[in-house]
Amino acid sequence: MKKIFFILSVSFLLNNTAFADDVSIKVENLINCKSDIDDYTDFAYNLSDETIGFKSYNWVQEDSGTPFFNQYRLPKPINISGFDASTVILSGSGIFALLSDVDAAKVAQTEGIKNSIPSKADLVKSLGLTAEQAKEIPENNLFSGQKIIKDVVIKEKDIGRVHTTITRHIENKAAFPNKTLVGCTYSIDMPDL
Repeated sequence: MKKIFFILSVSFLLNNTAFADDVSIKVENLINCKSDIDDYTDFAYNLSDETIGFKSYNWVQEDSGTPFFNQYRLPKPINISGFDASTVILSGSGIFALLSDVDAAKVAQTEGIKNSIPSKADLVKSLGLTAEQAKEIPENNLFSGQKIIKDVVIKEKDIGRVHTTITRHIENKAAFPNKTLVGCTYSIDMPDL
């Protein structure tokens, strides 16, 4: 009897470890824009389900400090852009890793993503400000950049055109001091409806 219990216990632990590894791989792929819209939709649906939900992944919901983000602590870190992340953020159609003490600009540079927020020097130049006027503009350490990974329009028989876009995002926000958000959004638009 003890042998059967031991075998069942080991089998249960291996299955749960495999499940956790599968979830980690799926989350890494979603965050790194290596999944498709259907994968994201299924994942987001399961995550929000009361019976399946984030608890089945052994995630712990945390207060993000803003109603626009759902924040979860992972049971073990995942690797995103060469950095360990223990926290993920879900927002609308996107999933992001929250990287601590990582410079958004350096991560973005490795992926060929440029900052869409003008620097102080860019503002001074574009506005034609004098050196005296430039002193009044504070330094800008914010970063927000994106790159479209996949942009497809297909024609569906019953509903017309379906436009899907998968976009890589790298940014920092005032809501998350000393953190960088790295992730992906998965969007669907049906312009003919």
